[in-house]
Amino acid sequence: MSSVVGRIIAAFQSVAADIKSLRQIAPTCLVNFNGSGSTPTIRWGYNVASITKVSTGRYRVNFTTQMANINYVVAGSPTSAGLTDANGIVRARGGGMTVDYVEIVTGPGGVTSLSDYDTISVMIFGGR
Repeated sequence: MSSVVGRIIAAFQSVAADIKSLRQIAPTCLVNFNGSGSTPTIRWGYNVASITKVSTGRYRVNFTTQMANINYVVAGSPTSAGLTDANGIVRARGGGMTVDYVEIVTGPGGVTSLSDYDTISVMIFGGR
């Protein structure tokens, strides 16, 4: 009987280690929102309290749960049916990464000019 209990305990410990490993690679924040207009509308989000529009093509993603540090990666993509260059890029604004929020900018190509998009998706990894 004790060998069965030992195997069960070992299996649970293995599962716990796997869950901890998965947590390290899982996104810490995900959001899809409409960035056109004066007030962004969140369609779906995880660990996102709100989106603040700072100015055209510049947004603040406010976290529900504070990050442990600013060592996180921001990735995303914008698209909009109404723009000639409908597919642009999303990047973190220099100096805009904090434990409470990240400021992102959106625009075509190399983001030399900022643009609003009606669909903006952002993923954040790290910050644990």
